[in-house]
Amino acid sequence: MSICSKAILAAILLNGTVQITQEPIGSTIFPIVKFSISNVKAMEDEFLDGDETPCEDSKITSDSQFSHCESDVLFKVSQLHQNVCMNQVNGSFNVKVTVGNEIIKGTIGGQLSMKSYDLCKNQLDYERDTFLSRCSVARANYISKNCK
Repeated sequence: MSICSKAILAAILLNGTVQITQEPIGSTIFPIVKFSISNVKAMEDEFLDGDETPCEDSKITSDSQFSHCESDVLFKVSQLHQNVCMNQVNGSFNVKVTVGNEIIKGTIGGQLSMKSYDLCKNQLDYERDTFLSRCSVARANYISKNCK
């Protein structure tokens, strides 16, 4: 079973919602599966036994927050790829997520060039990687602070 299939099945089993965005044929961006789980508390109760150390808790929390950051950024990048790079329509997204105790915010797609597809995609890839790196560093900082 593919990773996407497992993610969809998990979301359905946990009473979540699933939204699938398929890029057009020839796109270099893979299909992105974005799902939000509406019953997170039930999932936590099922997997956590209540005696997590602050270190374990910070790893669980920051991993979950990083996953949220990643799915949010990838979904928005997919939308921008379609709208700006493929269809030549200006657009951008403001992103604001919390990872650990840091708030990471910024704009994705604000300065994309529509001169050529390759230039647009390269700029979008750079913005995606930069934003995900900021989320990753925030996760690592939060874990190192709580796991001494």
